[in-house]
Amino acid sequence: MTRAMSAVIALCCLAGGCAVTPAPRGPEVLVAFPVDRFDETMYGGSQRAYHGTAWPLPLHERMAVRRFAAQYGLVERDAWPIEVLGLYCVAFASIDRRARDKLVATLATDERVALVQANHSFEGMIGSRPTAYDDPLFDLQYGRFRQQLEALHAVSTGQHVKLGLIDSSVDLEHPDLAGQIARQTELVRETATDSRIHGTAVAGVIGAIPANGIGVVGMAPAAELYAYGACRGDGDKTRCTSFAIAKALAYAIQDHLDVLNISLAGPNDRLLQELIDYATSAGMLVIAADNAADPDRNFPANAPNVVAARVGEPLWFARSEQLSTQAGGGYQVFYGSSIAAAGMAGLAALVRARNSAAATRQLLDWIGRSHCDLHGSAPVPVAFDLEQLCE
Repeated sequence: MTRAMSAVIALCCLAGGCAVTPAPRGPEVLVAFPVDRFDETMYGGSQRAYHGTAWPLPLHERMAVRRFAAQYGLVERDAWPIEVLGLYCVAFASIDRRARDKLVATLATDERVALVQANHSFEGMIGSRPTAYDDPLFDLQYGRFRQQLEALHAVSTGQHVKLGLIDSSVDLEHPDLAGQIARQTELVRETATDSRIHGTAVAGVIGAIPANGIGVVGMAPAAELYAYGACRGDGDKTRCTSFAIAKALAYAIQDHLDVLNISLAGPNDRLLQELIDYATSAGMLVIAADNAADPDRNFPANAPNVVAARVGEPLWFARSEQLSTQAGGGYQVFYGSSIAAAGMAGLAALVRARNSAAATRQLLDWIGRSHCDLHGSAPVPVAFDLEQLCE
């Protein structure tokens, strides 16, 4: 696997087809080709989305990709450059109906290829919980833990910390989030309010405006929030692809984030693992939603150097049931490890505002291992009472 750190990864679109080529019905795969040099004037997409811009690859390399596709009966759906891995990744769909694993195995034997994998599906980890009432404010946000949050905010509100969300897009017009998102990068075309539910809920747990006379209070309201809209609404689910998440990770790396929240879960993914490894080696703290009930779909929470937020931990700030902002306005109680991860990311920002990345990671690991048995000295100095973190 080539690991040169000089190029950008290609994002694959699942939708759409060519006007002159029947839409393929076979499986989709991501194929990454090692590239030594890109045209620095171009960061465009594939032959279906370049909109008249120059190609990012020299012509002879572009033709090699097309010959590769023709050899295996593949149709290109989309592509994008990712600088940190030195790859040009293309999303292909097979014209025939070969089983995906067989197709991946066949393509992996080709010496021109650096990486081959399925274009996996990931889901937001918010679920529903039956209740006798459907009142969105039935459960108050922090309840008896309000004093703990106020005590933490007396020490830190996440100031000067850059915190990113890889999720659905956020409703930027919600009154409790207005002005809180430093930048939102839309990576999929999705404008419906329902498609922004997951990202808006996660953003509210972390960054809802305090002391404004309305709504709720975020865990780290002073953090500089970056939203990467990589997921789409699909009924009552929020879904993302490997390729969309990979592109979001590339942007997060370029933005030099301190903390990154990924409230998503899916199968182990080699491409995303490469990018997460790169991000964490650069000092980024990555928080993910745990899905331990389904070990085959517990990535990236099960990845090395990722902090997993688990349902049922006795940590009030990372509860799996919290009141948060609702896309389109208003508030709702959300349930799932997505919400727990958002709370964990918020705490990470509070600690990171006063400590190094290494010290923050060491403290989060210790809290996770202790299960709130916090007797004894913390591994790093903290400016607040650790008992304030436990229920």
